[in-house]
Amino acid sequence: MNPDKPPENMFENIKSWENKSFYERLGLFYGATKEEVIKAFKKLSKKYHPDLVSNNEALKENYGEIQKLLGEAKIVLTGNNGKSKFDDRPNEGPVYEYNPQDDPNYDPKYKHKKPEFKKEPFSTNFIKETIENFEFQTFEMALRKIKDRMQGLSFLYDISPEEILAIVEEKILENFTKMTTKNLSALSIEEASALANKAIIQMSNIGINREKVIQVVSILKNDENQELNISKEFNVIESIEYFIKSATDYLNMEENRAGLFTYPDFFNDLNVSISALERQGVSREKLLLSIEGIVIEKFLDTIKKNLRNDNFDFALSEIRKYIIPQFEEFGISEEKLKESIIGLKNKAGQNLSDFLL
Repeated sequence: MNPDKPPENMFENIKSWENKSFYERLGLFYGATKEEVIKAFKKLSKKYHPDLVSNNEALKENYGEIQKLLGEAKIVLTGNNGKSKFDDRPNEGPVYEYNPQDDPNYDPKYKHKKPEFKKEPFSTNFIKETIENFEFQTFEMALRKIKDRMQGLSFLYDISPEEILAIVEEKILENFTKMTTKNLSALSIEEASALANKAIIQMSNIGINREKVIQVVSILKNDENQELNISKEFNVIESIEYFIKSATDYLNMEENRAGLFTYPDFFNDLNVSISALERQGVSREKLLLSIEGIVIEKFLDTIKKNLRNDNFDFALSEIRKYIIPQFEEFGISEEKLKESIIGLKNKAGQNLSDFLL
């Protein structure tokens, strides 16, 4: 295959190409080197860029999707972790959930239209995966994995986090009932009640309806016929505290995964919880205020890493073009971010604030 001559219908039938291997998308043979991948990506990106194909309206309209397909392939095949996973099973299709902002060639001017989400075979596999997670993980960690699916798929496809959650909601409630029944047999009613209330807050954080959960536990009793002491009212303070914990845990988890952190993923993850808690009466403003310190601390960490870069102009460009706009879109103002960087200097002793403020 030749990257200069991709199949004629490659971008006329885009949906069929989503399940092609990453090598096929770039017109490469299996096992191509990192340098060959980058070269092929650059050629195809240039070849199909809207500014260079002004006479092809169909191609211009689909460029966002083209950018997604090519960028996804390039990111996976030039990254050690993604490439090794893919090379181990090249015929299984994509193994990486793409965020366009991961790509330095991403142009927000050409945002791709999200493809339609096909519930099968995903639903069947998702239910099976959820059952296994509850079997081998803690209840909280199993919910964490479900939330990861919610934020990742809602970013990529035309489907809401709530629709994804609905696929496994029944399994979540079943496992909550099983866990609580077990606790009632092994623990005091006070201990079992405390754990049940904690799990209810965790479920509320991803969007499980509180009333449904209370209906489930209202019929549960221990051997002495004692009922669980479940909080009837939604506890705003405890829910916000768990929201903060969840955000902190996410950052810690990603930092331990060898640099796979991206701000779009982080903000999408937060938005799943924000949306769920908003439906229960907690304002977005209050939630943003509660994690503002954590988010700005992560911003500062990113800035400090950029300042270590010998190319100061490049670091500034990255901050202006990618980082600050993402924070603003999420709800953290540029003014607050700029206030946080006062006093930061690069290797040459230049103040970052002198260039950004």
